[in-house]
Amino acid sequence: MQWRLTTQDAVYVIPNRPVPGTAGQPGRWTGSYEQLRAEWQIDRSWAAAFEGVHYQAGDVIRRAGGRDVNYLGLELRFGW
Repeated sequence: MQWRLTTQDAVYVIPNRPVPGTAGQPGRWTGSYEQLRAEWQIDRSWAAAFEGVHYQAGDVIRRAGGRDVNYLGLELRFGW
């Protein structure tokens, strides 16, 4: 769950950029972030990971034109 400290401030996204239309708007709750990640150590040098993320946008973000988003990622790592 994510909230902003005050409704007088904007909602910010990476890299610290304000979302237009959110400053001074009602609603401190900005959304919820859910993540599922599975990792597998294949052998001494190789590892793999799968990640699924869902972000449910709060009302203040929806009123500014935002929406829910989903992300899927697959990662393969090699190390020595």
